[in-house]
Amino acid sequence: MQSTQFNLTEVISALQKRWKTITFFVFVVMVITATTLFFVPRYYGSKTIVVPANPELADKSRLFNGNIQHLYSFYGNGDDLEILYGITQLDTVYRALVDEFKLVDYFEIKSGMPARQRENAIKKLMSDVSISKTELNQLKVIVYSRDNNLAADIANRLVSLAGQIEQEAWKQSNKNSAEKLESSASAMEKQAIAINDSLTVAGPSIQLLINRKQSLMEQVQQNQKKANEFRLALADTPQAFFVVEKAVPSASPDKPNVALVLISAFLLSLVFAGITVLVYDRKATV
Repeated sequence: MQSTQFNLTEVISALQKRWKTITFFVFVVMVITATTLFFVPRYYGSKTIVVPANPELADKSRLFNGNIQHLYSFYGNGDDLEILYGITQLDTVYRALVDEFKLVDYFEIKSGMPARQRENAIKKLMSDVSISKTELNQLKVIVYSRDNNLAADIANRLVSLAGQIEQEAWKQSNKNSAEKLESSASAMEKQAIAINDSLTVAGPSIQLLINRKQSLMEQVQQNQKKANEFRLALADTPQAFFVVEKAVPSASPDKPNVALVLISAFLLSLVFAGITVLVYDRKATV
């Protein structure tokens, strides 16, 4: 009875017998792959790397207490990286990029209403952007485009927009604090004025009113001082990140990787042809 399993000698014999078939198949696959690669659009990748800044740098205490300035690190931690990473995922950022670089026209999106065209351009841009967090607490942004200059411009602008959004959050916090203190100071100042107007008819309680007025005016001065500090911190808001590597136009295409694709096609076609020949020879001899 004939065995249905190959041994090593039979495998080598079958491959040697069908080497022309294997070679022809691999050759055809390589020609098809090379031809396809010739017509596939080339994409250039531009990379920028940034590290988050410490949000404590936006604290007003940094400006008015020289003894603690050295306690602030310029660089943020993992939580700050997560915040910056999250901002780069916002539709707001991509919507601004699509409008600024006129990507609806660049991607040649013509079907649908303008709002739909814009959304399609946002989705296409997102598919061309790779954002990741490195082990060194850095944010790496890679943008792919058929235009190498555009890829670099979008990458740099993307992190710039994300930084602006985070800065605006810091500014808004300081602005809100200043406005609350100014509002409180204004209300207490009105109380002090009302007390001053009633001093002439206060009678025996006049001393209590004077003390109350003095206390209110001291609080007004403190609130105004704090409000001014917040206003100064608002005017001196630090940047949200530091650029480690700025995106520059790539000199050669990054996608597709022609060498990698050709090597993969060669190996896969060789393995497939070899297995096919062995299976065919096995069936023919059973």
